[in-house]
Amino acid sequence: MNLFVFISFYISLWISCSSSIFKFFENVFQNHSITKKQIFLSLSLGFIFSFSSLASFNLLFHLFGITFSNNNFLIPTTIALVLLNTGRIKEFFFAGYSDLQKISKNFTRSVDPLISIILLIIIIQIFCLFIRFLLPVSHGDALSQYFYDALQISRLENLSISEYYKIGAYLKTDSLASFFDALIIQLTDNWILVRGVRFLALILILLSSLEMAANIGSISLKRGILLIAVILTLPDVWDISLSGKHDVYVFLFELIGIYNVSLSILAKDKFIKIIYLAFSIFVGLMSVGIRLSSLYFLILSIILFVYNLFLLPINLYFNNFLKFLSSIRISIFLLIGIIVMNFAICYFNLKYFSNPFYWISPPDSLKSIFPNAIYVFDYGNLKKLLELRNVPIFIKPIITFFYSTFGIEPIRYVFNKFKDFNSLILIISNYLNFIGPKSMMVSIHSFSPFVVLPFLGIKNFKNKRKISILIFITIWILIWSISIPYTRVALASSISLIILGFSQSISFKFDFQKYKYFDIFKSFIISCGFLYTILFSFWSLSYLPDLPLKSLINDQVYSRTNLTREYIKLQNKILNKNPDINLVPSKKFEMDWKDIEQTYAKKRLFLKGAPKRYGYFMKKGLITPEKIKVTKELESNTICFGIDQNQMISKRAC
Repeated sequence: MNLFVFISFYISLWISCSSSIFKFFENVFQNHSITKKQIFLSLSLGFIFSFSSLASFNLLFHLFGITFSNNNFLIPTTIALVLLNTGRIKEFFFAGYSDLQKISKNFTRSVDPLISIILLIIIIQIFCLFIRFLLPVSHGDALSQYFYDALQISRLENLSISEYYKIGAYLKTDSLASFFDALIIQLTDNWILVRGVRFLALILILLSSLEMAANIGSISLKRGILLIAVILTLPDVWDISLSGKHDVYVFLFELIGIYNVSLSILAKDKFIKIIYLAFSIFVGLMSVGIRLSSLYFLILSIILFVYNLFLLPINLYFNNFLKFLSSIRISIFLLIGIIVMNFAICYFNLKYFSNPFYWISPPDSLKSIFPNAIYVFDYGNLKKLLELRNVPIFIKPIITFFYSTFGIEPIRYVFNKFKDFNSLILIISNYLNFIGPKSMMVSIHSFSPFVVLPFLGIKNFKNKRKISILIFITIWILIWSISIPYTRVALASSISLIILGFSQSISFKFDFQKYKYFDIFKSFIISCGFLYTILFSFWSLSYLPDLPLKSLINDQVYSRTNLTREYIKLQNKILNKNPDINLVPSKKFEMDWKDIEQTYAKKRLFLKGAPKRYGYFMKKGLITPEKIKVTKELESNTICFGIDQNQMISKRAC
């Protein structure tokens, strides 16, 4: 029942927000039709707004030591949302239905062999993603971060965030998504629903990408299907999008931010530019709350906003600004509240660790501002570990872009596996190790070779404003390349380049008589794009045996703890880790802790010094550092436990 109530509430909130944004676009832009459709832009912005609202709502409650877990108020709220927005929702669905009819007509055309292959790839990826959707853990990082943080937040009970910091614990500055996930856990205790929202975000990424391509230029059936296949086959999508990590949220947020920036560049009316850029800034602010790397996008959006603001005549600005405020009305107060809440954890980390970026150190340019910053990881050392080595600084951005575009990191991994077979393979392997990152298969995976297409097709840009879009995305890519180059951090910008390339009149046929050398290179890029899409799909399929499929199929009862345990065992085996008993929580620990939860149901429970992965095998209680400082106010209602090497639980002094 709780699951049904929450799903109904969330869908009604999301659709209400989306329909309101769509109506706002119609009212404000009725005389400035610059786009063919904005259905999926509205749906995505509605998702971002509802996501941010609920995450901020949960954060606000936890500031006062309230773990909101009562579904009762959601039923009348759902009914009120539907009744108050009935007209807008009907209008929104009618517009969406019209667009879907147009899309379905396109799909009735004959399917050639190439489209059949691409559709087969998409089917394979959907199957692989579905398997991951069923598993509670499919990426190791979530065992100690991200979803683990959400589990901790959901179990704070009446412990406020300030008290949580006082005992020696902490949260990451960019933990907005963890508060959103925590709210779902608090209200439903359903981990599959958490992955379901990520699945929804992935669908919005695909649909918004197609719509963005159509609004920037045009997109054919073949290129549209290929675009979907390219996105789904990227390793940084199939590996992490449905795991407990937050990268798929960042991908959606930043993509929609770029979408808004692109529309602002295409718009001729100056105030319309301001509106779109205001949306991009809000999206950027929320994205920073999920991953600090989005700070680059936020800064670029603010620069564009200020630039266009100065170009707007003062009298026109004030008249339109008043019109804008009257159209959003009470929403302005909600927006301000969401933005303030987004920086709440930043405040606590600044207060307790003198570092607003905790748990990473401030970048070199900001170290002088925060000289006493406490941190877990040094930004400079992490950058050295994950960036390309032995490459001159003035060409490093180009080489990094090339390295990611053509998937050199997976190639390096394969060559290292077979370097003893052949002297040539050994030479290539040594060279790639010379320039590659110290950490293999961690930082730089792959873009798609298709990202090069817009640079090859500049002459086809009939609208010069599209070159400005290309420049904006390129600047973002260059900033990414000189920072810590995780490719999944640059997913939105790389896919935006592909969207920009696919939205132009790119032909898959080549006139070698006219442009011999240029067309050969273009043919090479497109061929590589197809080849990598196929190879990445097979990579996704070949990775499935590394997941606990036997337990998923054979277990008579679905058990998220058992699937998590089997996943950890498999990863330890694959990574050749020594069989350390503390790495895999035993069934005995699980049952013993369950007894403790029942015995001390009205007490606050702390498990001191346990590995973070143990949080996946608990429903109540917090994992805390070994040395904690429990105040007298908390001590009376708190019981502390510890765990030894044999996973035996015993009471400890608090």
